Order: sequence, then C-alpha cells, then structure tokens
Amino acid sequence: MSHLRAIARQTAVLTASQTIGLLVSLVGTVLVTRALGPDGRAVYAWLLTLAGIATQLALVAPPAAVRAIAVDEPENLPATLVVLCLAGARATRRPAIYVMPDPAIGREARPYLGLAWLTVPVASATASLFTLVQIEGRVGPVLLVQVGPRILQAFLAGLLFLAGALTIGTAVGMFLLTLTAELVATLVLLRARLGRPRPSLPLVRAVLRLLEAGWLSSVAIYAVPRIGLLVLGTHAPFDVTGRYSVALTLQEASMVAPVALGGVLITFVGRHGGPTRLTRRRAAFGVIGVTLAACAGAALAAPLFVEVMFGAAFTPAAGSFRLLLLSVALATVYQLCQPLLFQTGSAFAIATPALAAFAVASGTAFTAVPRLGLDGAILSNVLGFATLAGLALLLAERRRKPPLPDAKVEHTG
Repeated sequence: MSHLRAIARQTAVLTASQTIGLLVSLVGTVLVTRALGPDGRAVYAWLLTLAGIATQLALVAPPAAVRAIAVDEPENLPATLVVLCLAGARATRRPAIYVMPDPAIGREARPYLGLAWLTVPVASATASLFTLVQIEGRVGPVLLVQVGPRILQAFLAGLLFLAGALTIGTAVGMFLLTLTAELVATLVLLRARLGRPRPSLPLVRAVLRLLEAGWLSSVAIYAVPRIGLLVLGTHAPFDVTGRYSVALTLQEASMVAPVALGGVLITFVGRHGGPTRLTRRRAAFGVIGVTLAACAGAALAAPLFVEVMFGAAFTPAAGSFRLLLLSVALATVYQLCQPLLFQTGSAFAIATPALAAFAVASGTAFTAVPRLGLDGAILSNVLGFATLAGLALLLAERRRKPPLPDAKVEHTG
C-alpha cells in the first residue's frame, strides 16, 4: 500500500468512526436542545465551554504531542499520560475563568460548575490515551470508544426527555457519564500496554519539551471558535447565545475530517518524513476541493436540517453556520500545514499560528461583540481561523528540513 493510500485509509477510518459517533450523539444533542430551549441551551453550552477550555488547559499531553512521541509506542506511555493529565486537571480546580461570570448567565451556570469540572480530568485523560488507539488505525477499537458511550448517552437522553427530567443539571451529568464510559473503554483497549503502570521520566521530559508549543497551540486552537461564545453570553440575550451554540456545534462536526487528516499526517511525517513539494500540493488541492464541495452542500442543507432537528426556535442558527463554514475551509488549510510545523521541531513554528489566531479572535470578540452582537462573534471566529491558516501556510513553506528531534524516545524501564 502506498503512503498516500495508507494516509487516506487511516483518515477515512477516523473520519467515519467519529462521524458515526457524532450522528449517534446528535440524538442526545437534539433532545437536550429541545428540552432546554434557546435560553437553557445558552447556559448549558456556556458552562461546557468553560469546562472544555479547562480541559484543554489540563491536557498537558495533547493528541498532536502524543502522536509526535509515540512512534515507538513504549509500554509505560499510557501511565505517563494519565499522570500528566491528572496533574494538569488539579491545576484547573479553581481557574480564574470560573469566577469571571457576569451576574446574568453566571448566576444560572454557577450551581453546576462543580459537576462540570469533574469532566476535566476524565476528558483530558481520554483525549491523550485515545490517541494511542487511533494511531493503530483499526476500525473496531476506534468505533467502540466513539460510538458505544454515545449510544448510552442517546438512550439516557431519551429516558430523561420522556420523563420531563432533562434539565441543565441532568444534561451535564449525562455528559460526564458519557466521558467516563469513553475513558473506561479506552483503558480496556489499552490493557495490553499497561504491564508497566509506572510513568517514565524520559517520556515526561519528551512531552514537556513539546509543552511550550504543543500545549499552547492546542489550548489556543480550541479557544479560537469558542471565545466569541463566552463573550456573547455576557453581552447578548440568552436565546441569541443558545442559537449561536448550535451553529458552533455544527461547525465542530464539520471539522471532523480535517482534524482526522491532520492527526494522521503528523504520525506519517514523524515516521517517514515530509512529502515532496509536488505530492504535497497535489494532495492539498484534492483535500481542499473536497472540503469546499462538502461546505457548499452543508450550506444548502443547513436551514432545513436545523429546523427539522432542533426546532423552529433555532432556525436562525443556520445562517450563522453558513458563515462559519468559512472557518471550516480555513481549518482544513491549517491541518494540512500542521504536520510540517511539527517536523521543524521549532516551538515558534508550532505555536505562533495558534497563539496569533487566539489573539486575533479574542481581540475581535472583546471589541466587536459588545457592538455587533452575534455578527461580532462570527467575525471573531472567521478572523481567528484566517490568521491560523495564513501563518501556518507561511511558516510551513519556510520549514527546516531536519525531523522533530523528540520523535523517538528511548524506552526505559
């Protein structure tokens, strides 16, 4: 099998499994959205966005960094990742972001902050460990983790919805239970590698060498599309924030394939080195062409899809989602460049696009949202991804030739 076919196959496996998982979880998302309405959905989404950012802060070993050091797949890597994530989660117990809520949406979300924080150590550990499962590229294990727990989530959401008990609190609890099930499934699949349960100091050092770039980049990229939602929640009516959160959910779903491709390419470049310029450009044109076609189809289907699935109250979210598809196309460009940035071994090359994107998105959100409301949040999202893609493309074209020095780590007992 050629390298391109191998990359395509692994990307297809990850994309298909996550798409199936998203389709299953869509049942729960729709039921939660319909039960809570625009106002309740705003509080729920705002709350989980705060917890999600805390998770990224706790994710000391983000998936991209795990892929960069897991070429040799040492046995004590899982234990090392768990220890790092637990340490990171502990540091987020009382982050400043949890005490910044304004009197309106903050008052509604505050009773559930403790429950939401419990998702942080579970989600961060799962994200790091599941990367080891994804690297193998086997359909069965990937589907088990991404689909099984979400079937449970959909089932519980249905029961709670029929009982009239689907509230913000039960929805957050259900989310925590789903994440816990994903972690348990991941640990079961990795049990063969848990023969050395002690963390490895050399592996800790390898992760920490990538911390400055990989961790900062991961946190910043996660926050780029979401900072607008946080600011919008404090400057706009709850129903506007609730509808925008649905548009963000659809945007996130649309990024499944680009993110999967970026992860596979990081592993490929770590093992085989970067592709030739001609191969890279041919692949890029093909991937971007498919992405643009998919975005066009999504834009056409969005109004009917949103109204049928989420209800007429959320129909305006389709217009926001159409504009956010620009960010999906820009994110695809970034994912094509990201492996080459990691190959440079330069913290500057890896982190600069993400940090600049976060700065632009944050600056736009805090200045434009108070004046423009929803349009300001959308502008923050798109400009952030435009900065991310533009700088990544510029730095990737100027990349250095030597491979990442930490791509292989000596296995020690």
